[in-house]
Amino acid sequence: MSRAERLILKLWLVASALAAIAMFLNSLVVLLILLTFTIPIALLIECMPTIWLYMTPAIAIYAALRALPGIKRWPGAALAPLAMIPVAVTGFAVPTIANRETDRRAAAVMAEEGGTEPRIPTGASVTYLVDEGLAMKECWDECQRFLFTGTARSYTMGTLDALTSPASSPTPLTRHRMAPITTDCDNKLLKATYASGAEVGDRRPPPFLWDKLPEFEAKGLCFRSDPTRDARSDFVFAEDYHFADPERTRTGFDWRLHPVDRLKRREIFQRQGDRLIRILRRTELHYTRLAVPLAISPPFTFDVHTRGSWRRGSALKRGSEAAVGTQRWVTNDLTVKGP
Repeated sequence: MSRAERLILKLWLVASALAAIAMFLNSLVVLLILLTFTIPIALLIECMPTIWLYMTPAIAIYAALRALPGIKRWPGAALAPLAMIPVAVTGFAVPTIANRETDRRAAAVMAEEGGTEPRIPTGASVTYLVDEGLAMKECWDECQRFLFTGTARSYTMGTLDALTSPASSPTPLTRHRMAPITTDCDNKLLKATYASGAEVGDRRPPPFLWDKLPEFEAKGLCFRSDPTRDARSDFVFAEDYHFADPERTRTGFDWRLHPVDRLKRREIFQRQGDRLIRILRRTELHYTRLAVPLAISPPFTFDVHTRGSWRRGSALKRGSEAAVGTQRWVTNDLTVKGP
């Protein structure tokens, strides 16, 4: 082993130690940053995982070339470029190819966008389904507006897995409705919601929407909630929030080559016979491409923990989820008159 080769091996050992610090002892790197005058050292350590990533295969290829008959006598100055070329090509090729696949996947996600918010017939039944982590049973603003305006005769709430079997949902749902007073009235799932300025003007404080209940009582109606497994309705509103790619892990290193950071999807289905036909899909997709050439961003822990990952380029967005409130779903006037 020549003197130059021994020096390179020592540099590799140092790079390996510093890379291990960056990947597994990142609190030490944070301390170096806080000391201010050691910031250059911290920045150097942050670069070490990427340097190690390229040095290691290059040294391995160099050693393999040294063992080949007829080549082992070549000078190191000639062998080193041969060892570095495939590593460098790979460093550029991997993120370039991965980014093309990421763009293809993003296009596939957005391929079925379309439709418009419908005007539903008065007295239609409505089901609202959302991600399990965001699901609730209580009847809040949107639910009350559909019921109190008479736009919907019932408003059922549950999780998205009900779409797999609408007639018999694998998880319980809750159906809210205005029922005859002869049935048991039950307001415990009716939650306080203020009327809007468009409904009551500049009244301070604004009244609650449930102040309209006496009007319904005069008509012989009351609010009622019932458990059900039946998600079948005239219209089904589905809202899907993927805040992270299913392949993403919460700890360790993020090895994904196609990182999707967030997906939000809003869909409306209309019942036609025994089938649910999608009439609207709106998707907002946030994702990133990998930086070129391939590089490593070590984990970072200070007040929050950021997992290590492949270095990424700028964040990208496709689609738009601009609609808010009840107008996400229908064009009907859902203004509650008279609370």
